Amino acid sequence: MMPPVVTALCSYVPPIMKLDEQVSAIEPTATRPLTGWDAWMALWRTECTPLGPTAMPRIGPGDGPARAPVAHTTDLSGLAAYVTRAICAARPRAAAPVDIVIFCHSSVDEHISTTTAGRLASVVGAPDSPCFSFSISQQGSTAPFTALRLAQDLFVAERDLHTILIVAAEKWVAPFSRHTGTGPLQGDAAAALLLERFGTSTRGLRLIDAQTHPCPAPSHDSPHRHAHPDSPHLQTMLQLIAALLAKHAIAPCNVTAVGQRHMHALAAALQQELGIASLAGVRTHDANLGAADSIEQLMSMAQTHTFPSQGTLLLWNIASCGYVGCALLDAHSAPVLARPLGERSSW
Repeated sequence: MMPPVVTALCSYVPPIMKLDEQVSAIEPTATRPLTGWDAWMALWRTECTPLGPTAMPRIGPGDGPARAPVAHTTDLSGLAAYVTRAICAARPRAAAPVDIVIFCHSSVDEHISTTTAGRLASVVGAPDSPCFSFSISQQGSTAPFTALRLAQDLFVAERDLHTILIVAAEKWVAPFSRHTGTGPLQGDAAAALLLERFGTSTRGLRLIDAQTHPCPAPSHDSPHRHAHPDSPHLQTMLQLIAALLAKHAIAPCNVTAVGQRHMHALAAALQQELGIASLAGVRTHDANLGAADSIEQLMSMAQTHTFPSQGTLLLWNIASCGYVGCALLDAHSAPVLARPLGERSSW
């Protein structure tokens, strides 16, 4: 079977905001220290911004203000629906309906009763073409690679399957903090890609393979379990990439990597140990976009026309929760870049 093709991309990154610690920590009362629920709620209040319940990082003395995209006007499911509508609007009217929607996320919707995957099925579905949807969570920024692998297997198992939409979104609200240890801030964003079964007229990036792999457990003396990826994480990532290249007999010199911009150590290791050059995009913030990160980077590279005209693209990411993931894409032709429908559209 010919590999499925990424035929469309879309991403939305909210306005960038400087995040300062505007409220000092609440001191314990003179008579009784705060404990239990009271202490937890006090910490929550210190991490709220005046603009709403958006968790704030702790910034040490002398540090400058961090910058992160912050969504104020919609919830997690709204961000996901936003890019989903844009993808659907960019498709030809005669295009086959979306058969499956896979939603990737780490953060939790502030409206607990909302089922984001169910909302997306409603957005793309039609009465005569029901859509099946489900979610992937707890894998951080590597969730889209699990989704790509599942999609690839589904195309093999289900011969009538034609189109799969992968949507990733993050929206951080209190009591969940944007600051997860010594790593970058968590930012709000949404991104989506459309996978279609290969056809003679199908244009886009051919999906060669995708894998997600757990990392070794952190050592007991690790300062924080969500700190910057350490040497074992980097080695696990390098081993996974080398194994995929060997599996498909792809020479590293024909590969261009697209990965996390703040992970300079791995970009250098890819060049030194495997001979893989990395594309470096320009970002105006210091945040990690979680599950939306890799698709947003792919979209950003496509918008700036920095994709190679031929060869293999390596998309990779390391999640702070202990997973690494990567995907190999054949740069056969450019996918459609779906534009968001505008701020006035209904989310």
